[in-house]
Amino acid sequence: MGALTATALLVSALAAGAPVSGAPVSGAPVSGAPVSGVPVSGVPVSFALARHAPVTGPAGWTCSYTSPEYMIHSGGATLAVRPGTATFAVTSIPSGRWSDPYITAGYDVELNSDLCNTRALPGSGAAHGWRHGLSYALPVRLGRTGAISASVHDVTSRRFRGDTGFDIWFEPSPRIRTYNAMANQGAAATEIMIWLSHPGLWPRSGDLRYYPVVIDGRRWRVMTGLASRGHGKIPRHPHGWNVVYFASPRVTEGNVTVSNLFLNGFFSYAIAHGWLRRGDYLMAIDQGGELTRGTMRVAGYTLTGVR
Repeated sequence: MGALTATALLVSALAAGAPVSGAPVSGAPVSGAPVSGVPVSGVPVSFALARHAPVTGPAGWTCSYTSPEYMIHSGGATLAVRPGTATFAVTSIPSGRWSDPYITAGYDVELNSDLCNTRALPGSGAAHGWRHGLSYALPVRLGRTGAISASVHDVTSRRFRGDTGFDIWFEPSPRIRTYNAMANQGAAATEIMIWLSHPGLWPRSGDLRYYPVVIDGRRWRVMTGLASRGHGKIPRHPHGWNVVYFASPRVTEGNVTVSNLFLNGFFSYAIAHGWLRRGDYLMAIDQGGELTRGTMRVAGYTLTGVR
């Protein structure tokens, strides 16, 4: 999310030899299916397009025309979208740069997914039979959400480099709702990234010894970039922000699926380690990817329990 992604900052820190913190084993296994996938070759399966212009550019966006309603953000890539579904396909990315296309509930960059509500864009797309739903009501304070559950089917191409999964933002106030403000709150702002797959990114091995933490019955490696250690501090954001990465053992390309992933467990883990505060506001839940090579698509996505 934003021009300089947390993943790009992590990759730069690792390349420079800067310390990136891990976390100890915590908790016991509970029920839950593993993140799984079947390798595929070449580019993602062809995407059936409705009559709709491509979504492209650093701040390109469109609506999903679903219920609940989502905003689909291009994040620098060029996307093919299919109105009436919470899906997209990346058709191209700019060479040598990170792109971060996402399906968004809440705030993404300078945009609010409420722009896609029926009341905000009445009747647009009616000629094609597309109908708007209502976006999830974000921001919402932690402790006032339901049990947030997500099921995902992402597909990455051969030679894909990047990650797929979730980018979730928290702020101390619901009034902090643009990227430049959200990324400049120091330790008061927290970004949680859940990598369901991360081909080409560290750790490059799927050996479970590198993934000692168990959350929702699945194995994860936990890494942090903290504002107190300089994470995200650039002239435009002199205070930076905290980011917590939960990386799954999936390091290969292809189909990436997860069913009924309980997101609240990741929030609780971050709170228990002092990286997130119980009274913070959940600002955005983004599902998609960050990539610097290859293509990817979101072939299926459901999210429940936000409010």
